[in-house]
Amino acid sequence: MFGVPFPALARPREGDVVILGLKLKPDDPPLSEIMRALEEEGARVLGGIQGSVGPEYTATFVIEAPPGARADELRTKIAEIEGVLEVRAGGSRVGGLWVNDVLSGLLLLGERAGVIPLDSTRSLFEAVRRYWGPAGEAFLYHMGVAAGKDSYRKLVKIAALDGREMLELFLGTLRSCGWMSWYEIVEFSEEGRAVVRLRGSFECSGQRGETKRSNILRGILTGFISAIWRIPTVGEEVRCEALGDPYDEISVRAMRI
Repeated sequence: MFGVPFPALARPREGDVVILGLKLKPDDPPLSEIMRALEEEGARVLGGIQGSVGPEYTATFVIEAPPGARADELRTKIAEIEGVLEVRAGGSRVGGLWVNDVLSGLLLLGERAGVIPLDSTRSLFEAVRRYWGPAGEAFLYHMGVAAGKDSYRKLVKIAALDGREMLELFLGTLRSCGWMSWYEIVEFSEEGRAVVRLRGSFECSGQRGETKRSNILRGILTGFISAIWRIPTVGEEVRCEALGDPYDEISVRAMRI
């Protein structure tokens, strides 16, 4: 599952799909016992994700149950395992696909977050560019600045970090959410200059045009760095994948008055 997003939809080879949502004993989650019980029932794990969430240990498994198996019987068997605190069985069938109805978004910066496909997000921003031109791009940039500052306020409550480390944590979070596939902090000085390089950004990767495309993401990084430095900043896209450059390069500097 490394590098593969957790599916919202599943298609079984045969049988039915069961989505198991579990709460497990946090200090000793019985994962091997759960896998053994599923194997004994002839079930096949299509995907799964688990880990500590606050004081709880949670897990979600997408299971292909054998033909004729019942979800409530599978749930009951798993619930009998010592260390399993709660089990929910879900999965809604629509045609030949099953919807993972156990998922309800992500937990991001301590708050629930929704998920929008990148192509749909790109279409939203392209509509602003198309109808309002440079004014629309400026609008997107300042939207990003506001979101970046808000993200810092949330992240600083979670992480006892500052400066370059805080930026590194934020970029890693954006990458995990699919906003880009690679990043590098080329420069970060407390005197008021930062340079960040990105590849695979949702705004620029796979696009071709005569203008630079990073507006939202450029604004988000500018706003976040502004909050770190606690001074006004301005962000410029120096290089852009949409122009054929090997990466996006965003330069953020302090606004001197």
